[in-house]
Amino acid sequence: MKWVFWGASGYYRVGSFDGSTFKPETDSIRSDYGNTAYAAQTFYNEPKGRRVQITWFNGSVFPGCAWNQQLGFPTEMRLVSTPAGPRLTFLPVDEIRELHAARMKPDASGLWEAASGLMDVEARFEDSFAITVNGTKISYDAPSDTLKALDRSVPGLTGQYTWWTTAQSHDVALRLLVDRASVEVYAQRGLVNMPLFLIPTSTERGLRIEGKPVSFEAHELKSAW
Repeated sequence: MKWVFWGASGYYRVGSFDGSTFKPETDSIRSDYGNTAYAAQTFYNEPKGRRVQITWFNGSVFPGCAWNQQLGFPTEMRLVSTPAGPRLTFLPVDEIRELHAARMKPDASGLWEAASGLMDVEARFEDSFAITVNGTKISYDAPSDTLKALDRSVPGLTGQYTWWTTAQSHDVALRLLVDRASVEVYAQRGLVNMPLFLIPTSTERGLRIEGKPVSFEAHELKSAW
């Protein structure tokens, strides 16, 4: 059994715990590559035995609204075995799929339209690609092996973060959850977690793809309320 010592900024250490003393067995490991997210809280005694986390989007200010700040989508945390040792993964809870509305399809212009702007996207690529959602581009450059979104980047994506045994060279597994003012990026089956707070500047609602996905599926999301 391994234990995780977790910090508000998203860094963590894996180690052992004897009931009184935590002994770290790793250096501090980064889990968050986004421009927000702080002070995440987890649920204790969740009915399905999962470790579910909800994070605060620090600095998520909505101009002109009578309120500010938002919480992210609930994610399930798991420890997985990787070549570098045990690591945390973060993936949306299965219940998010209950919000799926119509499956999205491209129109003649190549736009996969979602009138609400709310989307759940799952894709797999084996080369460079870009997905633009509501005007925000998420891209992967195979020669530099780097995932990018806004001013954020994750170098060594498939070299350092590809941990499943069936993965191919430059094999990128991607999940995107898109809300009205956020895009939550989960890559490499949850080993890379990139929550982004952003207010879209484009009036386009939907997504466009550059590149050839091995698999791709997108659903518009209904409101959780």
